[in-house]
Amino acid sequence: MKYFLSIFLFVQFNALTQSSEKATILISVTDYNHKPIANDKVLFIGKKSKQAFFVITGTNGKAQLNLPSGEIYDIKIDALGDALEYNTLEIPSIPAGYAFAEMELLIEYMLPEMITLSNLQFETGKATIRSESIPQLNQLAEYLLRKSSMKISIAGHTDNVGSDANNLILSQQRADAVKNYLIAQKVQAERIKSLGFGSTKPVADNSSDAGRRQNRRTEIRVVTP
Repeated sequence: MKYFLSIFLFVQFNALTQSSEKATILISVTDYNHKPIANDKVLFIGKKSKQAFFVITGTNGKAQLNLPSGEIYDIKIDALGDALEYNTLEIPSIPAGYAFAEMELLIEYMLPEMITLSNLQFETGKATIRSESIPQLNQLAEYLLRKSSMKISIAGHTDNVGSDANNLILSQQRADAVKNYLIAQKVQAERIKSLGFGSTKPVADNSSDAGRRQNRRTEIRVVTP
């Protein structure tokens, strides 16, 4: 999932007796109404080094991180079931005998109310979660544990293969399977609602394999931020 990022970055060098190869980044995360977003995990991934750094915002939406210079970083927000991808941040190399002044980074975005768990797969015709889906569910559980007041709804959907009654049951079982996995990861049960819709809400044409794959999906909707 890709979003554009509003970045305000002020770079300044100060002359010191010793040089510093790291820059202090003062990070502020808000929505488009300038409301601080607490407990957000902001990741910085170096394009050259592939090193990853992260910080979690406080209740005021602010955080601080020291990043090595001479690198271009991809910035991501760890979000519902996925990472929101943003523009890059470049921290230039610094001349000898100088150090960075503090830099200010403002991130503004609005979390979608609903996302589809793109990497969530089940065994054919069953509510058994496939092993390759576990990393995404673990990421979702970690997110919900950080966002301790958030309540979500899990919606299960199928294609139109099979009877309507069986599809309705299967979609509910799959939504329940996701809910139960999150509960096993210590997310409170009362924060999660699971619903099965069978094949009643297609997003693509069921006449093709590609369309049916799109319709077999699990959606997460934010009920209470």
